[in-house]
Amino acid sequence: MKVDLKYVAIAVLVGVLGTVAAVQANEPELQAVGRVFGMSSPADSCQMSDVVPDKGTLQLEFLRPSSDQDPDRNDYRLSGTMRWDNQADLDCFAAGAIDWAYEHSIEYGIPVKRVIWNENFNDLDAAEPYLDTTVDSNESHTELTVGLAKPERLEAGRTYSFSYDLLLAKDPKDGKQWITQWGNVVEKQCSFNGPWCSGLNTKTKGKQFNSDAWIGWTRGFAVKGTSCWAWRSDGSAPTDCSPRPEPRDEGGGNGGEASSPPPVTTPAPATAQGIVTGCNTYGQNCEVNPLYVNVPAVGFNWKSEPKLTAVSNGAKLTARCYAIGGMTYNWAVSIGDRGPDPYESNVYYSVQAPDGRWGFIPDTYFVRDQGNRMGLPAC
Repeated sequence: MKVDLKYVAIAVLVGVLGTVAAVQANEPELQAVGRVFGMSSPADSCQMSDVVPDKGTLQLEFLRPSSDQDPDRNDYRLSGTMRWDNQADLDCFAAGAIDWAYEHSIEYGIPVKRVIWNENFNDLDAAEPYLDTTVDSNESHTELTVGLAKPERLEAGRTYSFSYDLLLAKDPKDGKQWITQWGNVVEKQCSFNGPWCSGLNTKTKGKQFNSDAWIGWTRGFAVKGTSCWAWRSDGSAPTDCSPRPEPRDEGGGNGGEASSPPPVTTPAPATAQGIVTGCNTYGQNCEVNPLYVNVPAVGFNWKSEPKLTAVSNGAKLTARCYAIGGMTYNWAVSIGDRGPDPYESNVYYSVQAPDGRWGFIPDTYFVRDQGNRMGLPAC
């Protein structure tokens, strides 16, 4: 059944396209590699991880305060572009048991009333676009994803656009609208458009690829005015593409000076990349490296300390600052066995977890750079 795009497709799948804990959802400056789970492709040349779009933009424009019915909300227009540079990548979407779909995953950092209108997907009509707003929504974020059932019908080298209007908080945390975006390639069980076709049965469930975030949670969009981030899927950091206001002539057109120069764009916060080094002094037990919710105190119990998640050895993470906490070791302190390569540190780094949240990883399980602390500021 083909869905009329005048209506919002409300997906009711459970756990189909949820964030996979092992998928690295870091900032794009980390890498755009991700993890592939159960990937199925009839051709060796077609890999899910290779067929995401190459570049694009995401823009948020303030329109007006919302109606009296939603006094704590503003009306915004969220718009974006995407472009593939290689036609062979688009052709690969015809691979798979049925074929593959592409989901342009967009998430808002807090739960929000999912009222969306003025959808404009005309530019993507050939690819049978749909809007998916519930599959991956939970108590910590809201899904605002644009899906494409037939990306193989698009043309490489052409920039495609989409937009829709929505309600967002009038006074969000820290004065910014927190939105993240990445790419998701999923196996389908049917040829229609819509998220209900993606991974519903045992043959397709879990067969998907999630890229790292191309626009991460640390970027943010302005509450008023227009903000834009240009992204690339090659691991580059996003760049500010926000329009600059034109200077106003306050001299009555008779040689008067322009009012004030355009506002200076605040630079993105400094970050650094590092590789998880989780092995003990003997090069063993390398996996399941914890990210803690808070910085553990001196003398903490590692078994009961609240954990955000765990990351694999070799994972590439973005760090934004450091903190000092309880000492961690890669050797058995209880028996005094330092082994051939001992290391201990009380430094922790604030790093982005696979689902976009931020937690603290011990220096001992990360870059082992307690002297320079990755050149980062204190948290």
